[in-house]
Amino acid sequence: MNKLEDDIRKTKDLYESIKVPPYYDAKVHAVIAKNKVPKYSLKWLKRTACATLAVVLMGIAGLNLSPAFALAASDIPVLGDIAQVLTFRTYERHDSQAEIDANIPEVSQMSDQELQAKINAEIKAKTDAVLAEAEKRAAEEQKAYLETGGDIDEYMPVVIDIDYTIYNQSPEILSFVVNCSETRANVYTEQYFFNIDLLNNKELTLEDMLGKDYIAIANEQIKAEIAERAKDPDNIYFDGSEGIDGFTTISANQNFYINKAGNSVVIFNKYEIAPGYMGIQEFEILKQK
Repeated sequence: MNKLEDDIRKTKDLYESIKVPPYYDAKVHAVIAKNKVPKYSLKWLKRTACATLAVVLMGIAGLNLSPAFALAASDIPVLGDIAQVLTFRTYERHDSQAEIDANIPEVSQMSDQELQAKINAEIKAKTDAVLAEAEKRAAEEQKAYLETGGDIDEYMPVVIDIDYTIYNQSPEILSFVVNCSETRANVYTEQYFFNIDLLNNKELTLEDMLGKDYIAIANEQIKAEIAERAKDPDNIYFDGSEGIDGFTTISANQNFYINKAGNSVVIFNKYEIAPGYMGIQEFEILKQK
């Protein structure tokens, strides 16, 4: 038997040894019930879910068992993304008080395990605090509503969403944002930014990205971009004319992420430099040559 045949046999044995956790079978039924999938689709959906899980598990096992397989997989975008950096835990709650859906990221496979643990602990602490506070507030608000004669059938539960966006995931940089939003009459969003230098195992700052003059560099480009955007009459930015200060300068700990081009993107929350309808404002800052 040659090496290729031996590898195929091992892969086949690995595939056949995979046992799909009961959770996935239950999850399939839950999705079907929630979306009213016709019964005749059950067999197909379960088979698809099992096959997908098997492919993922074989890919992870292959990366651990075979250096040659790992090297080959590094050129496959999907497998590279699955094996490289992020996993997540989920939390759901849907009742008369709150509608909560949370996808919470966790960094993995960093060479600096201490930094990895620090980042994951920070993510967990922040998201746990958001969830605990949201659930407490949801219970208090429903109680107050009912005590003042409100009808439970007309009560609108608080909606909480936690998710994350990966902006740059390469061998050199990992940049992602954890987004926590709460919806009542308005939508309130809180964001947590993580920018990691994977080569030097440290969290990146704007000064790292732009140099010692990072504040002046960013301010100049943001002011120019605001002036350009303001040419559109639909775009309004605070300028002090109505007693509301407009943009003057970034802060020393300004929120930002790193895009795929490797540039810093500075973020301002709703109402910070513009009316709420303008939403979160983003400004890409180019490095000085």
